[in-house]
Amino acid sequence: MPEPQRVVVMGQEYESKEKCYKALGITKKLVLRHMRETNCLFEEAAAYCYEKKRKKQFEFRGKITPVVKHMEWHRNMLH
Repeated sequence: MPEPQRVVVMGQEYESKEKCYKALGITKKLVLRHMRETNCLFEEAAAYCYEKKRKKQFEFRGKITPVVKHMEWHRNMLH
């Protein structure tokens, strides 16, 4: 089995693409889709997916929370 390929995303070096996905909290599926749709490199796609994820988060009581989870919590509180 080949050795994992090191990647650099947003100036940070990762031992492999899998470790990059985990560290950035993004999925392989989203990165590969963005690469296919825009014909860009892995590093560009990973950075794009990470920034997109960050825009969907906000701070609530000192914790970073995804908007979707907060909306589900709020909806549950109303019922």
